[in-house]
Amino acid sequence: MSAAQDAQAATITILGGPTAIDASSEFSGSFVAENLFNNTVTESDLGVTSYSQSGGEAYAGSGTGPFDVWMDFGSSVSADAFAYAARAGQGTSITVAIYFSDSDLNGTDLSTLTADYSMTSTDLAGNNLLDGVIRQYDFTGTEIGRYVGLRITGNGGNVGGGEFRLIAVPEPGSLA
Repeated sequence: MSAAQDAQAATITILGGPTAIDASSEFSGSFVAENLFNNTVTESDLGVTSYSQSGGEAYAGSGTGPFDVWMDFGSSVSADAFAYAARAGQGTSITVAIYFSDSDLNGTDLSTLTADYSMTSTDLAGNNLLDGVIRQYDFTGTEIGRYVGLRITGNGGNVGGGEFRLIAVPEPGSLA
């Protein structure tokens, strides 16, 4: 990690989980969407800790998706990045798309909207999204909304995630 990345990592805020969460599909009562927020994730976990649980500690839809996860944070949140860890056993390719809104997204087919962010299988740094390590992925700007949608699509297994978090990054020079 570069000195700039070290400085940034020391100043981010990992936002808390949503007040309500629902999904278009859940593999079983053990693989519910709430599991995307069932572990404590800290700055020191980013890029290091694996949350690739294939057991009942992860979220999984039934099949390859696409699956929509709808989150209500209770009030508007601002995020500059997100952290995501894929779960084990979900094929060789995955696409993750994120949507922010001030209107309730619950029940919305997210494919009818334009994603605020999308990535497929390998991030810009060449990291394999399917290795289960939770990593930070930066948005191109600050995204704002009370409601956040997450669309996950794969090509095998039961796709989902081990953990998901929104991240706020202070503006450079804004720290005392």
